[in-house]
Amino acid sequence: MQWDIIFIGGGMACAGALRAASLGMRVVVVDKQGLGGTSLHAGCLPARTLWHGARLFRLVGEADDYGILAPGTILNLDRLHRKRLALRDHWQGLLRERLETAGVSVLQGTGSLESADSVIVRMADGQTRTEHARHIVIATGSRPRRPAELVPDGQTFITSDELLELRILPERVCIVGGGSLGCEAASFFSALGCGVTVLEKEERLLPELDADLAAGLGAAFRESNIAVHHGTTARDTRRTAEGVDIALAGASSATITADLVLLATGRTPVTSRLGLERLHVATDEVGCIKVDESFATSVPGIYAVGDVVGAPMLASTAALQACRLVERIARVGGDERSLPDLQLMQIDCTPGIATVGMAEADALARYGGDAVDVSRMGQARDRLKLVRVNGRLVGAHAVGEPVTRIPAYAAAIAYENGQAGFDDRLLWASGLDALSAVMNI
Repeated sequence: MQWDIIFIGGGMACAGALRAASLGMRVVVVDKQGLGGTSLHAGCLPARTLWHGARLFRLVGEADDYGILAPGTILNLDRLHRKRLALRDHWQGLLRERLETAGVSVLQGTGSLESADSVIVRMADGQTRTEHARHIVIATGSRPRRPAELVPDGQTFITSDELLELRILPERVCIVGGGSLGCEAASFFSALGCGVTVLEKEERLLPELDADLAAGLGAAFRESNIAVHHGTTARDTRRTAEGVDIALAGASSATITADLVLLATGRTPVTSRLGLERLHVATDEVGCIKVDESFATSVPGIYAVGDVVGAPMLASTAALQACRLVERIARVGGDERSLPDLQLMQIDCTPGIATVGMAEADALARYGGDAVDVSRMGQARDRLKLVRVNGRLVGAHAVGEPVTRIPAYAAAIAYENGQAGFDDRLLWASGLDALSAVMNI
């Protein structure tokens, strides 16, 4: 049998598989580790589950001030992890059911390119089979970046993968990296009573997002006694009887001591052992697959979406790109009906952060100061910021509790830019929980 599309990778690009099936295409997804990808197994869902547990623990600790007595409250990490795994299995089952109902086939195994129209699948049971398709989409996601100067050992030096399996709380944590993951982890450990230090090589937290978000979060971190060293990296580490001594370099040259070091230094694409070299699929210096505006690679018939093509490495981005690619393959809609390129992100920390669209600095750089208008509401720790260009809303950024208003602003941005009227596809652009959009619930 020849498929219309083979998806290598069963993460949030499954949104594209569902869209293709709805257009009458024969679709198969080759999935290695379990449907849902990073979002279900090592990203959004597990991180939010752990953070919700930590937040409840912190709130219980503060309840005494309001006359609610809960003496001797403890956090059972094993039970928290059981909750995480139960939620993962639940959502994975729903996703599998959704794919089956739509007529999408799923093969559990590892896929690699044999030719421009065929994929070798090494099944979980050890057998090998070859599948043929008119179009092949690579959507194998990403994994934590492992910096050469700080090699993770899975115990004292860990990545986000090992963080999700943590069973013993450290007294002191050093987090290398002040991006979204580093800030989420800082709030998580602080809520559980750990001492936290964050090292960020740039001059502010969340350097990839709007500056006002970093200002609000920085103020909250100071109130929570989370130490942040800007413009600073870890120069050297040395194990001692008390823990790990970390010599800092940059704006701060102090030495700090920690029991655990979390390497929150970003993610890198999973593109090895895919057969890219054999078919001469072009990649860049860090391994990201090079694609054009239609997500086509250097080899006709082979495409790539999601984390493997580079930043932003977000679940909603992978879903959006996969749907757009499928519609271009099927010649549905055309560019004039394509969804806008909205970078959406929700960061589960204290205070919470949500952002969609263009940052103020990006708008100024692209359109100039005369065209850009910015409005701010609230204070640093509880602020909504709207960015308009020539009167049109192009960005919305919120810091505070709650920040669930952002999906509505995503819809407003799409509407004001003439992108309304594409039914449930707006969910791909406005859903901060991309999985809910995939499940159509």
